Amino acid sequence: EALAAGGGSGRSGGSPRSTRQEQISIFRPHLVLFASLEHVIEHEDGREKAIAGGLGKVAGLMCRYHPGSLVCVTACMPGKDYSFSSYVGQVKAEVSGQTLHCNVFHYESAAADPVAVKGEAPPDITYYMVDHPLFREREEIYPAPQTSR
Repeated sequence: EALAAGGGSGRSGGSPRSTRQEQISIFRPHLVLFASLEHVIEHEDGREKAIAGGLGKVAGLMCRYHPGSLVCVTACMPGKDYSFSSYVGQVKAEVSGQTLHCNVFHYESAAADPVAVKGEAPPDITYYMVDHPLFREREEIYPAPQTSR
């Protein structure tokens, strides 16, 4: 019935492509979680970036153009200042049989951010930054040597 309402199956004058487009309902995601070592965090006093390549650029673009709310989880990197965030507690992680206690910091992007992208405000973003000396002692974002396993 939807095909008939849209001009048929394409054989009776209606375009099959336009008929399919009429049937597709567009929805906006409510919340997306993503985790990455690379990040771009815009805050009241500036921006904190940890970028090694394409993934960092993708993370930055997501934080500007994503149509829904985001929760971003990232690691604190060497030489970066995360003092704009608030301490929220610790998590335990087991790495190679060793238990690590990591501090967790929280930051929410300002809801009334005046920056607009194509007439729309950027998404609401909640950041969780995980901090541990193993992250801060690195010289680069990714440990060396990088592996492709």
